[in-house]
Amino acid sequence: MEFAPAAQASRPATSRSHPRCQPHHRDRLLSEQSLDPDRVIVLPCTFTPDRFSIAPKPDYLLRRYGLTPDQPVILTVARLESIDRAKGYDQILQALPQIRAAIPDVHYLLVGTGRDRSRLEQLIDRLQVRSHVTLAGFVPDAELPDHYNLCDLFAMPSQHEGFGIVYLEAIASGKPVLGGDRDGAVDALCGGELGVLVNPTDIDAIAQAIIQILQRSYAHPLLYQPQLLRQAAIDRFGFQPFQQQIANLLLEVKRRH
Repeated sequence: MEFAPAAQASRPATSRSHPRCQPHHRDRLLSEQSLDPDRVIVLPCTFTPDRFSIAPKPDYLLRRYGLTPDQPVILTVARLESIDRAKGYDQILQALPQIRAAIPDVHYLLVGTGRDRSRLEQLIDRLQVRSHVTLAGFVPDAELPDHYNLCDLFAMPSQHEGFGIVYLEAIASGKPVLGGDRDGAVDALCGGELGVLVNPTDIDAIAQAIIQILQRSYAHPLLYQPQLLRQAAIDRFGFQPFQQQIANLLLEVKRRH
């Protein structure tokens, strides 16, 4: 039996698995090496859901960013470096004029620091969306759960994400999530069961998906049921299911030998 570890996540974590949720890395491994598909099991990263909870938008963050409680907020958490542009924040900025046309008071909050900030400032001005974007800069780890609670949608239509623990953190906060359909986000979002997957290079598709999610018209009822959404992520990526699968694998190995 072959064990294929999932790609490194963006923050330290152990591994777990839910086989039907792991097509991307498993399929890539099988296409690159001559392995028996029946002998490959992917153990992806897990996360700590206890840090994250479903809660109202924090008043102190509404004041900090000059937002109102009913204002739709899109959130991305990423390093702002040239090598991280594939996280998709450029595409969300480019989609923002189209999103604004449908949702005039929408606001995009981009959390993270890096040397790409000055280029992003220029892009924001060129797109004329300055009043609808906040580059939040560094956010202490202790405030990250509150930032998830502040948003109405976590969006990171990435192209080269290894897995994406941030998707699970947002889902554990009861938030709808949008990811790219070409990388590890496919695994983290279970092929679309836990969120929305889009072509990360298609600005129109990104804009339309965000509009529909924020207007609660996207055809995915689980997105709008925070408690069920959170529980679904825990059932698939929590540490207890991981432990159970390891136990089952060890029993299977013992049986075969």
